Formats: sequence, structure tokens, C-alpha cells
Amino acid sequence: MKLPRASGPIALASIVSLGAQVLFSLVMLRLFAPQAVGEFSVISQIAFFLDDAGAGAKSAKAAGGRTPASYPSRAPPCAPACCGWGSCCQ
Repeated sequence: MKLPRASGPIALASIVSLGAQVLFSLVMLRLFAPQAVGEFSVISQIAFFLDDAGAGAKSAKAAGGRTPASYPSRAPPCAPACCGWGSCCQ
């Protein structure tokens, strides 16, 4: 299976991000108690999830108030995203 050209830089960015998270957690464990680091990690993950979930609504509002649910449904029976996998659109 051939991956899109953007996959390489995205994978590299993910690896760098994971490395930064590991480094940051090790630094935090040296500076703070393990329980405080754990609580911070849980709270920050929840906050990230809630912010990420609201990002679509915020950008839709900025784009004129139309949410993706209000767009007319014109999707073909087989979405183009699955065509690369060979599961449909043959």
C-alpha cells in the first residue's frame, strides 16, 4: 500500500511530539510528587479533549454559522477516502 506524501512528515512530527512528552514527564517527575504529575496529566488530557471537541463548532461558527450537520448530504455511496484501501469504489 502506498502512503500519501504527507505521511512521512506527519509520522516524524508524531515521534518528536512523543519524545517531547516523555522528556517533559521525566522533568516533572523530578520536580513534583508522582501523584501531582498524575493529576496534572489526567486534567490536561481531559482539557485537551474538550477543547479539541469544541474546535469544530468554533471554526464552523467563524465560517458563517453553518455546522457540518447542517450541510446538505451530497456524499456518494462510496466516499473517496476509502478508495485507496480497495474496499469499495472498484
